[in-house]
Amino acid sequence: MTDRLARALGHHQSGRLREAGALYREILAAHPDHPDALHYLGVLALQEGNAGEAVRLIERSFERAPGNVDALNNLGQAFASLGRWPDAAAAYRKALAKVPGFVPAQSNLGDALMELGEMEAAVVHYRMALEASSGDPEILINLGKALALLGRPEEATDCFRQILEVAPGDPVALTHLGVSLQAAGKLDEAIAALGRAIAVQPELFEAHYNLGMALFDQNQLEESIASYRRALVLDPDHVDAHYNLCLLFFLQGRLREGWEEYEWRWRYEGAPKLRLFPQALWQGGKLKGKTILVWFEQGVGDEILFASMVPDLMERGARVVLECDPRLIPVFSRSFPGVECLPKEDPPCRETQRKDIDLQVPGGDLGRWLRSDFESFQGPPSYLVADGERRDALRARYQDGGADLLVGLAWGSVNKRIGGDKSMPLAGFKPLTRIPGITFVDLQYGDTADERRAFEEETGISFLHDTAVDQLADLDIFTDQVAAMDLVVSVSNTTVHVSGGLGVPTWVLLNKVPLSCWMLKKNESPWYPSVRLFRQERDGDWTGVIARAQSELKRFMT
Repeated sequence: MTDRLARALGHHQSGRLREAGALYREILAAHPDHPDALHYLGVLALQEGNAGEAVRLIERSFERAPGNVDALNNLGQAFASLGRWPDAAAAYRKALAKVPGFVPAQSNLGDALMELGEMEAAVVHYRMALEASSGDPEILINLGKALALLGRPEEATDCFRQILEVAPGDPVALTHLGVSLQAAGKLDEAIAALGRAIAVQPELFEAHYNLGMALFDQNQLEESIASYRRALVLDPDHVDAHYNLCLLFFLQGRLREGWEEYEWRWRYEGAPKLRLFPQALWQGGKLKGKTILVWFEQGVGDEILFASMVPDLMERGARVVLECDPRLIPVFSRSFPGVECLPKEDPPCRETQRKDIDLQVPGGDLGRWLRSDFESFQGPPSYLVADGERRDALRARYQDGGADLLVGLAWGSVNKRIGGDKSMPLAGFKPLTRIPGITFVDLQYGDTADERRAFEEETGISFLHDTAVDQLADLDIFTDQVAAMDLVVSVSNTTVHVSGGLGVPTWVLLNKVPLSCWMLKKNESPWYPSVRLFRQERDGDWTGVIARAQSELKRFMT
């Protein structure tokens, strides 16, 4: 028996898995509960991609040899392969309870905790594994990655530099070093490290991809595009690389290329879900006499922006059915006479499945067929229509018999991914509010009471806040409120899409690298003729933006 197991292990260690498996099974045929044969056959199953079978075999092995920490560690690996991270972590913890200094389980527990989002705990276990392993490079890499995810790039950089002291040309360590340097804002060093990684291993996808990101942050857009293209040669289906290319093309105003890459949005993590409708997908063909369902896939701001192309469909002879956020139905019904508006639901409501609808198209696809170049932006200066009576009543109430200019202000975005970059503190508006002859109206959605109170205590200036208008709950009355303004000054959020769609003069205050719909360098928006763009010159610095807006507002008053 011992000889047969030794021969099986010899085959296994030499990569002759078939021969090893045959011998393990021979042993188990004679001794079904042999713990080592069960364990190693489970390891072999894991190597062959059968993690479920590996779990079954290794659990049987551990029942018969409960002191085997190697079996527990490999059981954790099998659970990890199945994505069962809590079970994997539990297996590693059992191993460590038996042998506290067992490095493989300590390191693997760090991996499992990272997958579970417990980064601080992962760091603790990686550090313990490092102490017992004398600076194992793989553990250092993982520790650095965990520190980077915790927003501690300087500490992450130290980990990667330790590896490079021993192996100066390690391309993986160089790549991670570049990523952590980029996160620390050291772009020149990051680009240099990533370039060294590529010089050592030209076919390392991660180095090209991350170089594209670093070059983008340094505003070297053409070079960034080239890096993403090289990355996609190595991994043609990498979703993030395609999506980043899409954003770059839009920022540069390369619309046709941008729309082509925009098709990858359906596979982008956190992007909208592709919903299924029974009708054929419209791909730019003739529409005369056809009924087309346009279904919106993203937030309210995007719905308003893409709705600018609904008149194009009608001009082509289509009858349009619009599936949109229920809060926009009154606005779109008034703005697009003859268009049938349905509430966006998941799953889609029954009315969207009708047989009299010939075609369907996601709202985000419209641009590919209707806005492929700047010449195609030839629509009217506005396309949204407010309720005239309510607008005039709001305006009269806000002016209260006076002649002050009504200027609406909004300063925040709740976008989970980049809302912080787009938002500015309300206190930043102080230079504007010192200009006489203006009533400033709060157009910021959400509860702004504390911010307004603090602003008034600091400056003595109060905003007009209409408690009858809930910008989030009732977009119809909010549209009328925005229409009552002489001017809207706001960061990039839903407010500016409403005001731009209405044709109200609008100044959008933009962060250094804005949403792609605002592009780069331009001071106007092709989507909204009434919009002017005020851009940050330095990342995170709103003072220059506000100074320019203040100067322009004084001119606007004359």
